[in-house]
Amino acid sequence: PFEGEWDGREHTLAGFRLTAPLDNSASGLFAVASQAVIHDLTFAAAVVALADDTDPAMASHATGALIGRGEGVTVERVRLGGGIFVSGHRLVGGLAGLLSDSIVNGVEAEATVMGTRTIGGAFGLLQDTTVSNTTAWADVSYVPPAVPSSQNAGSFGGLFGFAYGDTVISHSESHGVVFAVPEGEGLQGVGGFGGHLYQGATITHCVSTASATGGGLVGGLLGSLTDADVEWSYATGDATGMWPKTGTAAGFIGNVGQAMNSASIHVRNSYSTGDAVAPTSAAGFVFTGVNSIDNPGGEPVIENCYAAGDAVALDTGEPWEPNDAAAFMISRSGSLPLTDSSFALGLSLIHI
Repeated sequence: PFEGEWDGREHTLAGFRLTAPLDNSASGLFAVASQAVIHDLTFAAAVVALADDTDPAMASHATGALIGRGEGVTVERVRLGGGIFVSGHRLVGGLAGLLSDSIVNGVEAEATVMGTRTIGGAFGLLQDTTVSNTTAWADVSYVPPAVPSSQNAGSFGGLFGFAYGDTVISHSESHGVVFAVPEGEGLQGVGGFGGHLYQGATITHCVSTASATGGGLVGGLLGSLTDADVEWSYATGDATGMWPKTGTAAGFIGNVGQAMNSASIHVRNSYSTGDAVAPTSAAGFVFTGVNSIDNPGGEPVIENCYAAGDAVALDTGEPWEPNDAAAFMISRSGSLPLTDSSFALGLSLIHI
């Protein structure tokens, strides 16, 4: 692994091309980086892709233009701009495929990112990582693997695919388009900002204008949130669900869930203005499943939030799930506590 300091001295690296061999566990300018510092560098016209016949069973493969897999790294003042294309299977990001115990600050990522599982405009997967002042202008999309796989399509987001642990993302933005509609079965999280925020992770003071279209759980900010927190953030992009059997969409978060009874979930001081359209369930702000959510001490889950977009559920005539629409929230369990300071301005409609 690369373990030193890379000072780009504000130079531009252009025309970088890499087609990863089949036996690599990671691909990027720095395939693996550990305890490294990388700063003051601009990428332009870079292409990083796996070989066409790579087996998607290589679940450990991580792909990014700068870093494939990084642990304990610091990345500052790095820009991906102009003709950046990154393609892989699992753990694919415009900047990095996987980062753990790392720090990212002042990054700009303008990229086209394609993959099959856990894909983000800047980061595929974030574990115990701090991200601040980072912006992604990205087109993120699902592509089927060259070799068929039974795995579902995971999570897709404008900035990151999946984030968990002590990850904190602050003062960051995503813009562009996220489109992930797999051909096979399997739920996924698809969000304008992130795919899935999980167990202990936090988003604060962040913005998404990206539109999100996908199968399963789709949200203007997040596709899915489990045992995590979002505060002081907003989303303006539309959320569209595409699967008749499982398509749900919400203006802010496609699904809020609790995996551990002792965990707390907070969505505070946030709003959405985009519309939510789905074939089964559409909510102006948030959707929750059948399991109850009970914060320790009875704390409210959603506080000081509002939704201004419309929610439209499209009746496809299929008997899979009841079609329902709500201007603010749909809770299948009926147990999600709210405060009086959360409200909706948009309309709800079931289109027959």
